[in-house]
Amino acid sequence: MKIILLLALSSTALADYDAKISLGERLFNDPRFSKEFVLNASDVNDNAAKGTSCIDCHKVDSEFDPTTGLGMHTYSDNTAKTPVPLRLEDKIATTLRNTPPLVGIGSPYAEARFSHWDGEFADHSETVIGNFAGRNTGWLVNEKAEALQNIVNVIKKDNGSSELAHEFGGSYERVFLGVDPSLPEELRLKASDRVDVLKASNEQIIKLVIDATTAYMNDLDFERDENDQYIGSPYDKFLLKNNLPTAPAKGQTIHQYMIELRSGLAKLESPKFVAKTHFATHGKEFGFGPQEWEGLKVFFNLPKPDGSLNQGMCLSCHKPPMFTDYQFHNVGIAQMEYDKVHGQGSFNKLNIADHATRGDTTYLRSPIKEDPSAVDLGVWNFFDRKPEITKHMRGQNCSLFEKCTNDKVLPLMIAKFKTPSLRNLNHSAPYFHNGSSPHLYHLLHQYKRASNLMRRGELRNGDVRLKSVKLFHHEIHSLVPFLESLNEEYE
Repeated sequence: MKIILLLALSSTALADYDAKISLGERLFNDPRFSKEFVLNASDVNDNAAKGTSCIDCHKVDSEFDPTTGLGMHTYSDNTAKTPVPLRLEDKIATTLRNTPPLVGIGSPYAEARFSHWDGEFADHSETVIGNFAGRNTGWLVNEKAEALQNIVNVIKKDNGSSELAHEFGGSYERVFLGVDPSLPEELRLKASDRVDVLKASNEQIIKLVIDATTAYMNDLDFERDENDQYIGSPYDKFLLKNNLPTAPAKGQTIHQYMIELRSGLAKLESPKFVAKTHFATHGKEFGFGPQEWEGLKVFFNLPKPDGSLNQGMCLSCHKPPMFTDYQFHNVGIAQMEYDKVHGQGSFNKLNIADHATRGDTTYLRSPIKEDPSAVDLGVWNFFDRKPEITKHMRGQNCSLFEKCTNDKVLPLMIAKFKTPSLRNLNHSAPYFHNGSSPHLYHLLHQYKRASNLMRRGELRNGDVRLKSVKLFHHEIHSLVPFLESLNEEYE
């Protein structure tokens, strides 16, 4: 658990570590909130019973081998579709998509808090209860009330005998009450967060669980210094070595920072490089030298020697410092997945329900040969069904000067998914929401393919910026080292 704790702390000193975050880490790791535990356990303190927790999908160091440097994760896993507890009622054994990394979702520079690849949840607190009482921990849709009651039962009846309890201060009653003088200071909740769980209402307990777990998730970030500048990756060290900021200044927007950074990089005539060093959690050396510099030029669309601009167009969606715009785009992955099953051009012919005939139709299935209606359309499934993502997507897709009704916007939602961060990519393969790219070279060739489809008018609802993407073979071989320069250690 030490590596998890250090990662959660980020740049925060241990003495200032919020006990609520510590409690959130414990809840994140507790398997007793799952249906699997309820089915297997004799009571809530049955420490031998098997269960599922958040950490089973959002892994960190559980599979890390220090002799090889392999098996480390950024609160993700290395599967295209993550295993979930099997229920005979729905026969589902895996998630629809892969597990997105959590490190960085708590960044102070995050411009939106939507989670899941399709924006299903508006913020991390919704994500917490959606997963504690959802299918990923084995609960069916009609079992939410039972799932919530189980959370309350675990909190109230926990006797402190589990391994997690020994590590995190004893029973939940003791920790939530926070007045035991023998409770370590760093595990003692602030007075405003304390509660007697035996007297609290079910609603109060659920809220406390959500708040603590959310606090833990919000604290997950990459290494920053006292000025909130990122310092952990060779890319960060390269910027600092050349007197360039790795994050926005106070009061500066992400867009303003990006313009300033790009301008500063364009003026670098003799950049100072960063020597390669061994990264134990990657089992590989990373640095920032001439090849990474060439990749950066492509990524940031910097001028070529002849005065023309590189046209990687990566910066359009992957904006520093987190290398994401927190928006939703269609870069062709759902179409490629569907066409691979049904044949080239099939996705363009697919009959997708319009606003008038939509009803309760969802497109949230992996394509299969036997059923042409099985497809994953991403944010389409929640637009005009959940108010937060609807408002957000209308703002992203509607001009102030046009009549923009939801029935007109719905077709613009087809196959759009959230832009992931690019930091520490080596610990979160395979890539894209469906895990269709096993490595970075394949990923970049997928973008090249999508841009070609877009230019030919064959990419349905594709992001218009794909038309401008032009990647040559030698540029891809420079982009990969640049992307790997965004890796860092967990220490």
